[in-house]
Amino acid sequence: VDLITDDSVNDFGQGKSKTAKALAECPYEGFWKLIREEVSEGWFVPSKSEWAAFAVNLNINLKNYSEFGLNDKYWAASASTTSHAHIADFSNVYKL
Repeated sequence: VDLITDDSVNDFGQGKSKTAKALAECPYEGFWKLIREEVSEGWFVPSKSEWAAFAVNLNINLKNYSEFGLNDKYWAASASTTSHAHIADFSNVYKL
């Protein structure tokens, strides 16, 4: 599983394995330290493609995301570079 994912790559179904890989490769600091227990219980950070499928299937867009109780931005398990992750940005339709 490669954490760095090009925008054009469909990585649906890889959120759980990418979350596990990131936890294994990153020091337990910051964000990863906060979610370590949840991950050990089966929770994971969705990949960029999983976030996109979630938004499309529920018809979530920049006009209604707050009605679903969502914040505007969420991290994805897919990395865009060695130091940056993709994000699900519900306030910007072009970032999903």
